Amino acid sequence: MKEWLLHMQDTETMLFLGAIAVAFVLFVTLVVVVASMRVKGYKESLRSLKIDFDSAQKELFETQKRLQQSEIVCAKQSQELLEFEHTKKRLEQSN
Repeated sequence: MKEWLLHMQDTETMLFLGAIAVAFVLFVTLVVVVASMRVKGYKESLRSLKIDFDSAQKELFETQKRLQQSEIVCAKQSQELLEFEHTKKRLEQSN
């Protein structure tokens, strides 16, 4: 076994295997860097979507609040209109 290792050190095969190992390590490093860049891009995109969602949710809440206030005003006006019609009928009957 030792003789074989000594023989391999002197041949071009060892250099070739070393070159393949270095290329493999560089490839793995490249894959990791590209994957981390994609994850960072997705993270930024998700953060942007969350900000958009939060602002849309806030706007929706404010719109619902205004709608409720408008419904209250409408109900008050309807009640006043009914009272007015009732008063109008009473006045017409008294004349």
